[in-house]
Amino acid sequence: MAYEDYISELEEADFPSPAAIEAGADALTFVVSLNNELRQNGAKLPEDPDVDKLGTVLDGVFAELAAASIFLSEKSFTRVPKMLRGIADAFEKADEDFKDPTGATGPSVPSAIVRGYRHFATRIEAARVQKAELFASLKKFEDSQETS
Repeated sequence: MAYEDYISELEEADFPSPAAIEAGADALTFVVSLNNELRQNGAKLPEDPDVDKLGTVLDGVFAELAAASIFLSEKSFTRVPKMLRGIADAFEKADEDFKDPTGATGPSVPSAIVRGYRHFATRIEAARVQKAELFASLKKFEDSQETS
């Protein structure tokens, strides 16, 4: 069953199915976890999740990421994606060579952060391509206006 069907069932049925209840609980758990994670990283959010405020914070995070990607896609930063991938590789290599004197195990840098470096490199490259395509289409439009 699709989530839209579960939502309708939860809103309209007197006795929703266990599957719909479980899907609703999963969604609520996700919202609470996301709210807590963002708060731990400095977001000004209430302790009890407010979906509207959470959405505003997520919009801001994506806007910051897009702005950084567009900025770093400039020609003067051509080597940035390669550098980011190099940092990710260095973190992975350091983990292979890392011997913790306390006997602790696990990566010194969380794998999500290592993947984040690689994803950000890809996003920068995509922004560069998208920007070039946008400029090319604007140039075509401009040229067509001059000839008409």
